[in-house]
Amino acid sequence: RVWIRRRAMGAGTVGIYIMCDNNGKGGFPTGTDGFSSLENYGTSATGDQARVADYIYPLQPVTALVWVCSPIQRKIDITINGISYVSRDVTNAIAAAIDNVFFENGNPDGTGKVLISELQYAIADVPGTAGFVITNPTSNIKLGIGELPLRGEVIYT
Repeated sequence: RVWIRRRAMGAGTVGIYIMCDNNGKGGFPTGTDGFSSLENYGTSATGDQARVADYIYPLQPVTALVWVCSPIQRKIDITINGISYVSRDVTNAIAAAIDNVFFENGNPDGTGKVLISELQYAIADVPGTAGFVITNPTSNIKLGIGELPLRGEVIYT
């Protein structure tokens, strides 16, 4: 997955947030953010970010300064009331449903938002969850620039 942010570091710059899904590290790239090693400017990226930056360098417009970076993990804790008795299979299915909502709605370009209603619908689709109420978070989750949501602790009360 990839997201673009224009003027990420000022005029003439383009920020490219990358994920390396299925890398065994939660999809987050391994390395440091920066520019292509072929660029005669600023800090060179390393690791996954460097591979992407170096690949893009000969393809990018000559006036663009491309910064390749990893999104920032934003852990979201969730409290679910009314189903403290559910089995491990149900809690695993709820965790997968939450992860899917975060995967589908996460956007590090500064416009990302996770709606509480999306979480409610996803959890309600899991058999055995009738009667639940999400008590935390209490409002839609606005993601800051660079942030991607990740499931934190899920508490059942």
